[in-house]
Amino acid sequence: MPQGDSDILQPVKRKWQALFISILILGHLGLWPASTAAASKADKTRLLKERMSAMETLRGQIGLKLIEASAIRSKLKGRIEPLELEIKTLSEHHQLTAFDQTEAYPRIAFGLKTLAHLTGYYEAIRSAIAGLREADHALQYLHRQVRDDLEVIATLSDFAIEAQITRIDAALDFPQAQQAHLIDATKVQPPSPASLFSQMLAAP
Repeated sequence: MPQGDSDILQPVKRKWQALFISILILGHLGLWPASTAAASKADKTRLLKERMSAMETLRGQIGLKLIEASAIRSKLKGRIEPLELEIKTLSEHHQLTAFDQTEAYPRIAFGLKTLAHLTGYYEAIRSAIAGLREADHALQYLHRQVRDDLEVIATLSDFAIEAQITRIDAALDFPQAQQAHLIDATKVQPPSPASLFSQMLAAP
């Protein structure tokens, strides 16, 4: 090769060497935005779509639980209201003014104990329904957010996507919606018969 040609090619050769070294450095530091970043976005998109599917499934389960819980609440209310009326009517008939007096009337005393038991379960199922609805609203809100995120995912940072996935996972971790029983009987706290009797006396 003539000497002049060699002198011309040296700067070009050094330029390509510098570019190649820069590519290696950028790749090592995770700053090269080519296929790696694209694959990352694809993975994040897949994860968000999987979470959307999981949210839809859980919302369906919650819907079934709400139907079940509402039926239980209606049955309990159907037993509580007639029992309250019976105890109130008998108490007025016997002119009872204090809870201690109910011990002389087994029907009233047993009715109050039964009423306390049913009321404890009624309040527990009401709490379960409130929790299920709260979870469903949270999932509905997150589902809408994820749907919007997927439309503009190319503009979102990895940190924002990961934060969203973390929020979704927290919402999906809702044991009450997934467990076999709506109410944990060991945690039901019925009111005392005495407090129920006092409330009945105070009611118009």
